[in-house]
Amino acid sequence: MGNLERTIDMQCNHCGFIATIPAYQWEDPRYFVCQRCDPLHNLTKAQRILRKVRKKMLGDEA
Repeated sequence: MGNLERTIDMQCNHCGFIATIPAYQWEDPRYFVCQRCDPLHNLTKAQRILRKVRKKMLGDEA
């Protein structure tokens, strides 16, 4: 069985949901947040920061 076929169960730190994720998407369990709690989870950290800054700037102008 290759690494792409393995899965890991991880518990969300916000809601306690246990998510099954592919082994290649493993991250530190202390900071794991499921996709229901973090809709930007699939984006890279830089993309998340840019989206937050844009939202903040547009919110201030409105």
